[in-house]
Amino acid sequence: EIFQDQDFFLAIKNTLGISLMKLFIGFPLPIIFALFLNEIRSAGFKKSVQTISYLPHFLSWVVLGGIMTSWFSEGGFVNELLMSMGMTESPIAFLGQTKGFWTLAVLSDVWKELGWGAIIYLAAISGIPPELYEAATIDGAGRFQKILYVTIPSIAGTITILLILAVSG
Repeated sequence: EIFQDQDFFLAIKNTLGISLMKLFIGFPLPIIFALFLNEIRSAGFKKSVQTISYLPHFLSWVVLGGIMTSWFSEGGFVNELLMSMGMTESPIAFLGQTKGFWTLAVLSDVWKELGWGAIIYLAAISGIPPELYEAATIDGAGRFQKILYVTIPSIAGTITILLILAVSG
């Protein structure tokens, strides 16, 4: 009966499409964000950014949906900003267009989970022995080379486990 429903294949396409976009966009962003946070030297600023970024994780999807509806409605924050910057003359019905739904769904998920995912990677990064960074410095590695050749290989196990969990999700 479910296979004969006219919307079945559309629902499958939407589910798989949004899931793949979340995987390809939403999976690497917490890693990149954690790498950037790890490079911030000001402890106060780092903690502030970290706290602000993981707070959306604690909002329910109902509250987040209300925020997104408020921001993206025709009289919402995003339309007001676009009109004040002269990028559009009239409000855009973001929530009334089917073509932008996937993007809004993925961006809302990324916004909600970015900070929380970064915390996991920051915990993995904090377990890297400082001697590895000291050895890389002695070998003449710069900041980017330390990230590329020390940090990322050292957290590869965590990345792999979280990728498996993300794919299964």
